[in-house]
Amino acid sequence: MAQPADLSVTGIAWQDERRLRRAVVNGTLVAEGNVVAGARIVSIGERKVRFSKDGRTFDVPLSGGH
Repeated sequence: MAQPADLSVTGIAWQDERRLRRAVVNGTLVAEGNVVAGARIVSIGERKVRFSKDGRTFDVPLSGGH
């Protein structure tokens, strides 16, 4: 599934310990399990965030823009 246009990842604070991982999605600091724009955050990687929505899983890469 293509990434939804309404999800933007602009920052990732990746840690070895899963519970400490955070991402900035649509300008909001979130953790795994949080929901943004109707999509649940499945996992936070070093360069991408994996989401689940409507039974589908998809990755949104870290944006290079500032």
